[in-house]
Amino acid sequence: MMDVEPVDDLEQLDNSCQDQEELDDSVQTENDSKDDDALGVKGGAVRKPLPKATIRRRNNARIKKMVAPKAPIQVLNELVGPGNVKFAMQVPNPGMMNMNGPKLLTAEVTVEDQTFSGSGPSRAIAKNIAAEEAVHYVVMKRNKEQPPEDGGRFQDSTPWGALASLALFKLFNDWQSSGYSLPGELGSKELEMKGGVPG
Repeated sequence: MMDVEPVDDLEQLDNSCQDQEELDDSVQTENDSKDDDALGVKGGAVRKPLPKATIRRRNNARIKKMVAPKAPIQVLNELVGPGNVKFAMQVPNPGMMNMNGPKLLTAEVTVEDQTFSGSGPSRAIAKNIAAEEAVHYVVMKRNKEQPPEDGGRFQDSTPWGALASLALFKLFNDWQSSGYSLPGELGSKELEMKGGVPG
């Protein structure tokens, strides 16, 4: 007959291996010897905390993944769903346009039976301005919702991630319109394609 180890010992070994893998990334080993035991722990290793600068860079990388600059149109689609947003462009009346003034296009967006309009020098910018007004409406409406009664202390209906993404888009867009150029890792295709001011 074959020798079979008890299941409890295998489960304990598996659990301890998982616990070892889930150790916090903010700790590194000082001793880089390759004398690992069965659990992957280095023999005689002394753990010391990572420098604060390294932890800060890792946190910045995590936040960058979660909050990227997004145009108002994209934020609006994420908040209400892409099938619930209707855009329409108004044709400018040639008799009403000032001959020397800039040509402004007007876009309208309809969300939840509410219509919002925005004017801009291009279709994309006009749509973004209208979408930003719609985002304002949706956020204010969601913010008025009552939290659920099942302990809503740690719950919030305000879409903070969407607002942060929109705020970054606007900030970077303002910087570009002021004549500053953005580094490659800050600039995104969203700023160029979704109606941002060209740099």
